[in-house]
Amino acid sequence: NNFRLFLSLHDLGKPIAVEETKSSATQHEYTLRLLPQILAYLNIDQREAEIITTLASQDYIGSYMQRRISLEAAATAIKDTALALGVPVNDLMNLMVVYYMSDASAYTEDAGGKKGLDSLFKFKRDPNNNKGEAKLVDDYQKSLDELTNLVLAA
Repeated sequence: NNFRLFLSLHDLGKPIAVEETKSSATQHEYTLRLLPQILAYLNIDQREAEIITTLASQDYIGSYMQRRISLEAAATAIKDTALALGVPVNDLMNLMVVYYMSDASAYTEDAGGKKGLDSLFKFKRDPNNNKGEAKLVDDYQKSLDELTNLVLAA
């Protein structure tokens, strides 16, 4: 599955960025330098490679959730990206939501890391099998729902 491949590669440039700049702020630039070579080596179809590279180059949902861009700007960017890629906007939005949730929830104690974005999530874990789920807290879920609704509006 190429989306799983994307999830495994999306932070590829982070260690190099930290080593060279002492910050992860430019990690996406480093990742975008490496991704085309890796995707070509893996014989990933050009269209799929373009989608993967585009997903790795953006953080519209995260930027909106952190109030760095407006609801309207995020929705427009997502719609424009879907149009440019030639993919249905609902499919792209679904991929972006899964990506956002996966990436953001990785920066929590529940994921085995340091406390970082724990306040965004409510966790539910089954003590019998150690399986669980992470959901956004109500305020953040409401914001994500507003974005999704605006993106998917006709």
